[in-house]
Amino acid sequence: MNGQGQHYYEDGRLYHGLYKNDQKHGKGMYLFPNGKKIEGNWINGKQEGKGKFINTNGEVKIGLWENGQRKGWIKSNENTNDKS
Repeated sequence: MNGQGQHYYEDGRLYHGLYKNDQKHGKGMYLFPNGKKIEGNWINGKQEGKGKFINTNGEVKIGLWENGQRKGWIKSNENTNDKS
C-alpha cells in the first residue's frame, strides 16, 4: 500500500495514516481500544521524531521517538500535567 490508509489490529488498535511500500511512513495516528491516542511520524514502519500522546482524561504529552522507541517526554506548554 502507498498513500493514505488504515489498519485494524486484532487487539483493537487502529492505525490511520500514510503508508509507503506497505509500511507506516509519514504522518499517522494510533487509536487504542481504551481511548488513548498517539499522533506522530513514522519512517519505515517505526515511530520517529516528535509525537503527541493524548490520554483519556485529555492530558497531552509531547514525546520524542527514535526507531520505534520513546526516548522521553519533552517539556512544553501542551503537557503541563507532566511532572517528569
